[in-house]
Amino acid sequence: MSDEFDYKKDKVRRNFPLAIDKKMTFAGALLKYFYKRPEEKGDSFEEDGEYDLQDTEHRKSIFSRSISDSTMRRYIDEIVDRIIPEIEPQEMTMNDYTLSYFENALRIIKAKHNLDDDSSYRRNIRRIYNAWANDQEVLTNRIIWPEDEKKINDKGSIEKRKRRLAKPRSLGIPGEIELFRWILSLDNNSINKADIGIILMFFLGLRNNEAAGRTFGDIREIQGTNHHCIYVLTSTVGGSRELKVGGKTRNAFRVIPLYDFLYDLLMQRRDYIISKWKEENPKLTEEDINKKIAIQRIAADVFDNSGVSSPDLTKRGKDILTEVLGRCKKSDVSYFDAEYDFRYKLQAMGLEGEDSPTTYLFRRNYSTHAVNLGLSSSQVEFLIGHEIEEQGVLRHFFNSGEELASISEILQDHPFCLLNRILTGNEDEVKDYMEQTITITDVGKQNTGYVRLLANEPLDDIIIEIDGDAINATITKRRQELPHGYTEDMNIRKKMLSVYKKKAKEYLNAISEPESNSSMR
Repeated sequence: MSDEFDYKKDKVRRNFPLAIDKKMTFAGALLKYFYKRPEEKGDSFEEDGEYDLQDTEHRKSIFSRSISDSTMRRYIDEIVDRIIPEIEPQEMTMNDYTLSYFENALRIIKAKHNLDDDSSYRRNIRRIYNAWANDQEVLTNRIIWPEDEKKINDKGSIEKRKRRLAKPRSLGIPGEIELFRWILSLDNNSINKADIGIILMFFLGLRNNEAAGRTFGDIREIQGTNHHCIYVLTSTVGGSRELKVGGKTRNAFRVIPLYDFLYDLLMQRRDYIISKWKEENPKLTEEDINKKIAIQRIAADVFDNSGVSSPDLTKRGKDILTEVLGRCKKSDVSYFDAEYDFRYKLQAMGLEGEDSPTTYLFRRNYSTHAVNLGLSSSQVEFLIGHEIEEQGVLRHFFNSGEELASISEILQDHPFCLLNRILTGNEDEVKDYMEQTITITDVGKQNTGYVRLLANEPLDDIIIEIDGDAINATITKRRQELPHGYTEDMNIRKKMLSVYKKKAKEYLNAISEPESNSSMR
């Protein structure tokens, strides 16, 4: 890895000056602000005789510490091989650049490499330029990117930023209902492979390259339960369908419990694929089928396992969100995604002030529900593939059968499980996973298992009885008056689901009436 990075660094030094008349060039800014990781020491370029890029020991890269080596390599390749040759043909310095110059370079890059989207290139140019501008303390006087413009002391601007920060960054209930209705309208047999990837992203909060890389072999049973999970150990290489080990960051490795209805949906797709294989080749043995289905990508065609790429899912997700969320009233849809810079494109179309939904909404939405369900911050960080910030909590702790079983039981109370029952007409099939008698048989030295019991209330009793080889556990309430107005019947998760159910039914009733349906468009 370091040899490859050194090669890229040498390539930049050989082909592009790091400074001109002691003024930094784009190549110099790349090596100073973009190249090094935060934990690595600075690098001195005094031998170039033009500009010393080592200033203080506190210099930090604009990379996060957790970014994976493969992602860093992709960014470096993109900048060195594609961006810099178009940015610096006239040997300009950072003081000379204008927005029109960058825009022209982006148009050339897009045409030369036959790209549908230049957003990642735009982000990397902005990252480098803004790092230089911030460090040189010129950003407040010299703004060239419209999306970076800020009027710090303007009262109206301050209020606008406050409203934006207060705005939820996840889907509202109407938006979730419309997406769910779209999913239920799909034919599980003839479904588009990109749509399958979107379903995985929506329900599991996966990154686009993670959803593209999932296989049926990643789906496994959680030890000691009837529930299942999906392993996230691989992803696709940026911009391609090629599979690689690891993900965007070093924390991407994780195991995510599945909702039971989602597991059933995936198994229906799996059975359909196997049936088509058997029709084409009746001589396939069960062993052949098991080996083949284990590596079959979930987001792929029946007879073509090349799958989809992350840009495929990004583009398809934007189209779906635009179409589906357009059915809701604007006040019912809450989304804002500054990361992808779509505001700039909308401003160019004369739609300044509008925001654009992207597939990153699915990750925020997943996190929001996980928090509302009562999962700890560490559990949420693990499930979405972020660095766990709590001291003493290690990632491998969440891979245990006991912890996965605990999280899985809670996730079966997810609003999506409720919404699935409502939309499929199975609302009466309600299983309360948190209040039931648990019986485990044949437990002993030769047959071990994991049990984690959670009381609904802080003072509830958990009673464990041993009868021969069976262990029976029940949760009972303590009948006593509690202080500070706390009641025995309090259950935040149930209260949240009750509110969700009420709001969902109100929305469904409204759209079922022609007058209300037309008024919501």
